[in-house]
Amino acid sequence: MPKIKYKSQLPSWYTESRYLSIKTKASNRQIEEELTARRIVHLQLSEGKLNTLEQAELFQVRVLQPEQQLTPNACNQSVEELNISHILDIASQIHIKFPTLIPSVCARKFASEHIDFAFSPLHKRTELGFQLGTSEVFAGVNLANSTDKELTEGFQKWLSKIRKETGIKQPKKFRINEKLELIFSCAVFEYLDLTLWAQSQKTTISNRLLATVIKPGKFTEKEISDKVRKHALEVISFEFSERLWNNIQ
Repeated sequence: MPKIKYKSQLPSWYTESRYLSIKTKASNRQIEEELTARRIVHLQLSEGKLNTLEQAELFQVRVLQPEQQLTPNACNQSVEELNISHILDIASQIHIKFPTLIPSVCARKFASEHIDFAFSPLHKRTELGFQLGTSEVFAGVNLANSTDKELTEGFQKWLSKIRKETGIKQPKKFRINEKLELIFSCAVFEYLDLTLWAQSQKTTISNRLLATVIKPGKFTEKEISDKVRKHALEVISFEFSERLWNNIQ
């Protein structure tokens, strides 16, 4: 099949209104699901798989369904509030299996002798301290005897020390709102749907036509082939999907 050059050759389901609900009503979770649907089709086509159920669902008129809200159940309602004793129980179990990781669980003995301490909710504690593994680093917080400035400065010193000792650098912050805005401003959904559909038909769409039908007048042919295509391939990668998913949990 020759390259598609005319608007009349495009599928009837492709309209600007198809993407309005995603841009204006979709939650971050729904956006992630929509991107995942396209990533799956992209992988299928890369493997030469045609006429799959996922492709049939994507290449049709799509209506964004209202997001389902999780309803409370017995399990959710019976979840206990996290307290100090829970943390110490976990530490004890880790010590049994990995004795070199936590050399001492004396805090557990202390907790058993001080019931009020052991069963107070973790978020209500005004004082908390722990030794980091086998290192000499001891992290402690005392809200009653320390100013916010002292706590901030002390924690910053601890962070610098422990990052240096462990070699763990600060992760690059994933700016989800900026990424999502980029997805919409670069018409990523429109580009993906048209190019994936064309691939499923064993053909391609000219950049001139794409520039005409994707936000008419906004992109040049070169911007379609460089800028839009670049961002489209990025957002359907597994790495992007994983970072996006982690930021909406």
